[in-house]
Amino acid sequence: MRAPFLLLLLAAAAPCGGQVAGEARLLGSADSTIPAGPLGVSSCRGRALLLATRDSLPGHVGNRLRCTSCHLEAGRRASGTWVGVFARYPQYRPRSNSVETIDYRVSDCFRRSMNGTPLASETYGTTDADNSVVVVLRHGGIPIGMDTPMWAKYKFGEFFKIHDGVTNAPAVRNPFSKVKAGELPIPGMALDELSAKGVLFGICNVALTVHSGIFAKSMGLRADAVRQDWVASLLPGVQIVPSGVIAVNRTQERGCAYCFAG
Repeated sequence: MRAPFLLLLLAAAAPCGGQVAGEARLLGSADSTIPAGPLGVSSCRGRALLLATRDSLPGHVGNRLRCTSCHLEAGRRASGTWVGVFARYPQYRPRSNSVETIDYRVSDCFRRSMNGTPLASETYGTTDADNSVVVVLRHGGIPIGMDTPMWAKYKFGEFFKIHDGVTNAPAVRNPFSKVKAGELPIPGMALDELSAKGVLFGICNVALTVHSGIFAKSMGLRADAVRQDWVASLLPGVQIVPSGVIAVNRTQERGCAYCFAG
């Protein structure tokens, strides 16, 4: 049972059941409106998961709570409603001080409220080992591949206009590596965490050479010395590629799809 499947059921199951009146409640459709076929079966299965969570998912619930223990009136009460919930995520959650996906939010309910174990979250039923991801750092992205001492020494945050989400000031550390829980919008997106899962990181040699030359000139240093300093500080798993553009082309030739992210 995977979280995205349950999320679909959350959205589909909320309208099921008789109409509910009252200012603190939201109207729901009658059972007679449940369609026939697979969608109707999924909707009713979803309602069963929500109303009898422990009986439906005994391997994931460690106490006597069920989803409707907190989401009253079958998720139709205005406080804690499920109506339209899928459209409200991702959203910021003060408790974790981060932006959470709906998959993560549901899993957190199983971990915390139900004292159990989260559902598997692979949307397509794959594991990390089944996927190949290559991230190429170019231009203003190259500092992400370097350890914290370089950020403080060369004031990367100020030059590349990268702010630390914790201090809300130009970063003097690498805010994308070795972070604490809640520092990044999505859990597990830090470079070291992604690298541990098998993500490959390349850093453009052209960008390293050009930018190290710019820094050397402004600081009165030798360009080759600055570049050597940067190369020595590359994080584990980050490898230099001759050209970022060519590296992207090569990964496409091996079957990867290109995705520009910032």
